[in-house]
Amino acid sequence: MLDNNFQRYLIPQKSSAINNEKIDVVGIDLGTSRCCAAVNRKHGIETVALDYKGERLLPSFVAYDEDKEKCGQLVIDRLRYFAKSTVFDSKRIIGITYEKIFPDRNWPFKVINAENKILVEIETENGILRKTPKQIATVLLKHVKQKAEAFQGQKLTKAVITVPASFTKAQEKATRSAAILAGFDDIELLPEPVAAAFAYFVDRPISNNSTVLLFDLGGGTLDVCIFKIINDQIEIISNDGDSQLGGRDFDNILSDYFKKILHSDYGITDLGNKKYKLMLECQKIKETLSTINDCWLDVEDLDPTKTGFIKINRDKFQSLAVEHLEKLRKILIATMNKTNYNSSQIDKVLQVGGGSRMPMIKNLLKDLFPQAEHCCEEHPDEVVAIGAAYYGCNIFSSIYVDKVAIINHDKTLHISSSMASFKPSSLDNDDESTAQIKRLQKKLEEIKIDRDATKEQLKNLQNQYNIVSDKCFCSTRNTLYQNSFPPYSTVKEGEESTTSTSIFKPATYGRPNPSLNFYNAFKNHVFGTPPATTYDPFPTKNANYEPVVPLPDKVDVVTESEGVLFKNRCKLYFVNSETKEVKERGIGDIYVLFDSRKKRYRVIMRREHVQKICANFFIKKGMNINDKIGTKCAGIFNCIDFAENPQEEKSTVFVVRFREEKFYEEFKKIFNDIAFLSENTELFT
Repeated sequence: MLDNNFQRYLIPQKSSAINNEKIDVVGIDLGTSRCCAAVNRKHGIETVALDYKGERLLPSFVAYDEDKEKCGQLVIDRLRYFAKSTVFDSKRIIGITYEKIFPDRNWPFKVINAENKILVEIETENGILRKTPKQIATVLLKHVKQKAEAFQGQKLTKAVITVPASFTKAQEKATRSAAILAGFDDIELLPEPVAAAFAYFVDRPISNNSTVLLFDLGGGTLDVCIFKIINDQIEIISNDGDSQLGGRDFDNILSDYFKKILHSDYGITDLGNKKYKLMLECQKIKETLSTINDCWLDVEDLDPTKTGFIKINRDKFQSLAVEHLEKLRKILIATMNKTNYNSSQIDKVLQVGGGSRMPMIKNLLKDLFPQAEHCCEEHPDEVVAIGAAYYGCNIFSSIYVDKVAIINHDKTLHISSSMASFKPSSLDNDDESTAQIKRLQKKLEEIKIDRDATKEQLKNLQNQYNIVSDKCFCSTRNTLYQNSFPPYSTVKEGEESTTSTSIFKPATYGRPNPSLNFYNAFKNHVFGTPPATTYDPFPTKNANYEPVVPLPDKVDVVTESEGVLFKNRCKLYFVNSETKEVKERGIGDIYVLFDSRKKRYRVIMRREHVQKICANFFIKKGMNINDKIGTKCAGIFNCIDFAENPQEEKSTVFVVRFREEKFYEEFKKIFNDIAFLSENTELFT
């Protein structure tokens, strides 16, 4: 009988993924070298074209050579020219401590330890840029989310993201955080070996009590898992792996081999940025040697002044990789030693991951498990994402069978909402099993509480961002005036002000704004510290004119702001603090307009102010953006107009709108990395 502490998974039902296109979940294999995603379609699970050329595998390369991050094959194509602005292998450094990082000699970036925080240091045209591994993973996940949503034609809020079985809780936490930043609301993490097993067994007959070994050699990680099939359930017996060993290490073997020959036979000692060309060529040669026996490296591709070809065959490649093969052998043996089984008791070996295509890997597995049936999917790079999608369709659909809990590899119980009525006693009559499920259910409730608390924290954080974005330029004034503002009909050209004899007194208005400190610091950073004698937080050309801001409870319908809208153009009125004379002014500087009906402020400003605001707002959020972003924003803000005359009953005073849809679309492109700006956000409304 199996130990009750073994981890158990119910194999998903294929029926849950057919004719159920409304399930808004995506399965994601966030790989070290490549990413893959799968979603539910009319006839079942399909992988998504993620790359710009329509490829279903997205290279996990991210570039910061422009204001907008890029990822995928496009980055690889430009690697020769923008290597120092490029990051890859982020999965090898996410969520781990600095001491456990093993820098790859091909990394064009630096990994630094800044106050016990791991940062990736990248060189750009605008200087040094520092990013956390979590932020880099977020770029990849955002791209995957956008492509999957375009493929599905609907917003996807749920994701099942696979992680290596050897991932620590810190690595899982960082991965989950990256998914939240990418815009997913409900996230499940699933061990990569389990996801691969789901993809294989979901539509195949399974012999009960079979023992299976799953070998997953990806681009940067290795997972080995042994499990039994019992009554349509996967029960994990043993797992092992290495998060620092994968196909990339075999690429490096070829790279070292070619570098030696380039040095000895061609006198090429310094490849410069061509070393990345060599790295990519080695990856192609490794893949080519999986189908043919011989392959050549063209020397001229690396040095135009040299001609020649360097030959390599499978046998030579295998002899060069003997140390890595021995390392793989030891991990396989160690995994077996954790069980009471020997190699002859393994019924089936599942080969997963692009590295499993290499003949030397297939031979190694057949040597160790000669009596087992060896199985490899036609597309081993995609099976993990497909399995994750099946898992997601089951846990997020109402078809799920209420007879078993789904437990992930960190032994945390996850039960879908459709299993709310699940009773431990329905599993079996074993008292120990029932008690165990009860304990796990209690743990589930704790997790739910933590998850709800986390979501509430995120919601509060988003609200803070909204407050800052909406008010940091306009809302917190320490002094306002107690007198009502005169209706615009009483202040006409050639007429004197009706308020020339009024007494103006400063008054405190509103409760303290939690974003006041940020607002003041940012305002001073952009515009400089204003003179102490001025009330206006945004200095005007004529400092003795102060804006009149009415109290909301004294404002007439037609005077809901400092200024009014007359004949579709803005008019602002200021009072001379000495003579009390009211004058009309146009939009010369930054003005703050208060809408008492909605209790919100609006901003009207000049083009150059928009430049400064946009550029510095990004900098304040920790993004190294130059003034180009401000220039773009200014061009867009220049294409705005205002609402209709405020005398109309339903109009909103000074609500900014865009004249053409293309301006709004361009605006979204520029600001699409601000967390609080969603697809449906109406700016300044």
